[in-house]
Amino acid sequence: MRDERRTLLTGPMLAMISSTLASLVGFNLLLSTVPLYADKVGGGSTGAGFATAAFMLSTVLAQTQMPRALARFGYKPVLAAGLLSLGLPAFLYATADGLSTILAVTLARGVGFGIITVVFGAVVVELAPPERRGEALGLFGIAIALPSIFCNPLSLWFVERSGYWLVFLLGGAAPLLGFVSFFGLGSVRGGRRSNGAGFLEGLSRGPLLRLVMIFAACTMVGGVIVT
Repeated sequence: MRDERRTLLTGPMLAMISSTLASLVGFNLLLSTVPLYADKVGGGSTGAGFATAAFMLSTVLAQTQMPRALARFGYKPVLAAGLLSLGLPAFLYATADGLSTILAVTLARGVGFGIITVVFGAVVVELAPPERRGEALGLFGIAIALPSIFCNPLSLWFVERSGYWLVFLLGGAAPLLGFVSFFGLGSVRGGRRSNGAGFLEGLSRGPLLRLVMIFAACTMVGGVIVT
């Protein structure tokens, strides 16, 4: 008789999904709002473009360092740093009165986003039973997609009704709620490995390089549309 499949929705998995959902709420609330605010404080359309570019630049640079960081520190310390970096600097937007301050805050938040996008995807695979990893990735995809559907238009509605301060408050607080959920992850296997491929070594693999190029093209178009 075939054994029943192991449970997918364990406490650590629910904590990880909750943390992902909260973090992506914060990210998407500010995704369209920050370029709009950069335009408002005098940066114009060029400043709005710089705000998006700065975020994506620091995100990509952080992601290239993830193999080294995870090998040295493991999943949980790196993820904690990413959640705090994504959330805490966002509160400073409310005090920003020039483009340079906005860009500095955005660069810091981009590092946090680069960290969590790598670590969340790796942790969901570690937490899921091998035979149910497809389902786990589906749940992970839902946690990513729902905030992107609702939070972008919601943030602009908040700006019109209450001003920027409310969006900055919520955009900073949501990843910190994800940080609270992070404590429910418990012990996570993996992360600290010294024999994994680095970023550049990974790009030398044909199938992986093709995936990177497809993803880069999609995110570039998405960044242009959102900005």
